[in-house]
Amino acid sequence: MISPSDWIALAGMLVATFLGAWLGLLTARKQEEKREARLHAALRGALLAEAETCITRTNSYLAENYIAASIRLPVRVYEAAFGQLVATGAMAPHDVKAILDFYSQAQQVNGLLDQIQRHVQAHGGITPDGNVMRERNRLITSLLAKLREMNEPGTRFYDSIMKALGGEPEQQRVREAQAPAAAIVRSSNS
Repeated sequence: MISPSDWIALAGMLVATFLGAWLGLLTARKQEEKREARLHAALRGALLAEAETCITRTNSYLAENYIAASIRLPVRVYEAAFGQLVATGAMAPHDVKAILDFYSQAQQVNGLLDQIQRHVQAHGGITPDGNVMRERNRLITSLLAKLREMNEPGTRFYDSIMKALGGEPEQQRVREAQAPAAAIVRSSNS
């Protein structure tokens, strides 16, 4: 016959077993959430770095007046990581749209650079043919318009990608870095 103390011991073992299993499950979930948060942050950081590289190259193309740059805007991180980032479900729809819009623009720029490169190779650069020149100029005009939409704060794609990925506009970083130095100069002049 089972005594009451045996029932109490059995109940205690069952409670301890279920409590241990529940705590183990809770701990495993927390670790998984932390891992997903780290992955999410890493993917966002990689996308931000790639977007900043796109912006830097865009500014170089505009400043140096490249017509048929051989270096394209990078989109490899986007192609490899964006699906994973969206699959986590941690991004707001407007952030997903901002990233899609920015990289769609980058891919269009790359396509125009490819077209211009093919055109230059096929026609040897400047040719006397008016139709060829009009086509070349149309491609270059389209390229410049697309570059200007993504190259600096206040432009169509720049602000939305920086907000979506948590980046700071480059000019803001420069101002913040210069602010302490300017304050020191002002205080020493006083």
